[in-house]
This record gives sequence, C-alpha cells and structure tokens, in this order.
Amino acid sequence: MRIIVVTFAHGAYYENQERQRRQALSHGADEVLALRLDTLEASDAVKDYIRSTPRGAGYWLWKPLAL
Repeated sequence: MRIIVVTFAHGAYYENQERQRRQALSHGADEVLALRLDTLEASDAVKDYIRSTPRGAGYWLWKPLAL
C-alpha cells in the first residue's frame, strides 16, 4: 500500500509545509503532494474563496474538490 500525504499552504505557512513534507517522508510516506494556491488546479471562484477566508484558507469546505 502506498501512503500519499496531501498538504496545503497559503501565505506565511510555506515553511511549515516544507517541515510537514520532511516529517511525512521520514515517517514512511511514499509521496507528499504539497499544494499551494499558485499550483492548485481549481476554479477562480475557489481560489477567490481561499483568498477571502484568511483563517484556515476556508477550512475543509473546498479541499475534497481539490483531491
């Protein structure tokens, strides 16, 4: 079984995302998908929602769509 970890960072959290990537790989993850607003394949409406919701980038409302 492959273990794939998905992370998302926006704004000031890019350093944390890199730390999460390293930790996931060191704990056995096979792959880490590090999503960012500029690499996220999502509609402009979703990206606008993320930008307009500073706390948690909109929490988890849109994230299942990205997966």
